[in-house]
Amino acid sequence: MFWKPGPRLRHRTRPPFWAARCPSPSRGPEQEIEMTEHEKEEGAAVPVEEREFSVWVDPDSLPGEGRYVRLAPTESERMAIAKRLGLLGLPSFEAKVHLRPTKGGGRGVKATGTFSAKVVQACVVSLEPVEGEVAEEFEAEFGAVDDVVNIELTLEDDDPVEPFEDRGIDIGELAVQHLSLSLDPYPRAPGVAVEDLLNGDGGKKVAEVVTLNAPSGPFAELAKLKRKD
Repeated sequence: MFWKPGPRLRHRTRPPFWAARCPSPSRGPEQEIEMTEHEKEEGAAVPVEEREFSVWVDPDSLPGEGRYVRLAPTESERMAIAKRLGLLGLPSFEAKVHLRPTKGGGRGVKATGTFSAKVVQACVVSLEPVEGEVAEEFEAEFGAVDDVVNIELTLEDDDPVEPFEDRGIDIGELAVQHLSLSLDPYPRAPGVAVEDLLNGDGGKKVAEVVTLNAPSGPFAELAKLKRKD
């Protein structure tokens, strides 16, 4: 089954395996917040595997009812994200995340969010730029390291709790991780038929474009996990 460019909305519950660190400014009761450049720079001051878009949230600053945070990378950040994900371009990328303490005490945090993005990938046959849109829902759960270590996981557990990083939760990286999982591995330009993949140098071109579109670094492992699902 080959993907056609266009908006789509899917619900992803399995959190990615990502690492981080982080503090963040204290906030008041539940409200919708747009992170300022100063706040993003404050979180990015600590080296964290050269992440392109980090927005930190301190779990201890969350009110009981939770908080909404809007994310919108700058043009330079989108360019860096595109390079990391093997995209030709990332014209737009926005996310909205709600974080709230989990019930039952402790320091657990449940993150639920949505994101939308316009992406440009290389066609697997012609190498032409292929524009597409993607929109998804996602969720993840985080906890203190000691709490996570003490959780007994079974084979049926699809949503393992992720440990807090030194500085809390990097929701910018979380959104980028889910964007990486939503990308089509075999984008096709309009008018390109499935048969074109099998004719002439189609197979060679597919291999070249898959390599071109392949994510780098930690995202390569995430892509492997996605293909196994």
